[in-house]
Amino acid sequence: MNNTTTGAASITAPTRTEYMNSILINLRVEPNGMKVGYIPLELCTIPAFQRNDTKNIAHIAEAWDDTKCGYITVNSHEDCFSVIDGSHRVRAARLCGKTHILAKVYQALTLEEEAEIFVHQ
Repeated sequence: MNNTTTGAASITAPTRTEYMNSILINLRVEPNGMKVGYIPLELCTIPAFQRNDTKNIAHIAEAWDDTKCGYITVNSHEDCFSVIDGSHRVRAARLCGKTHILAKVYQALTLEEEAEIFVHQ
């Protein structure tokens, strides 16, 4: 068997950052400049300032209806989406086997700015 190369370019998987960038590029931009669209739940993280109350999550998952979920609010970082508003819906969506969720996406907010938006929602 000959071990020489065929000259074909090697295929590499995208990095997590490249994956995030492709998601952001494909979001719809609203007239007010806000980006909206479906984002992968696997890339959603829930920051410490969010409530950790999980008692209603099973009930939300049980009654899950995509048409009633509404937008969660997230901030995109280099490799994840930090959930600003909607942590219960994210946890419930994961529980009922969803892979994506509808989101309003901010970019490049500081942790303090995320907390400020959370407080005012």
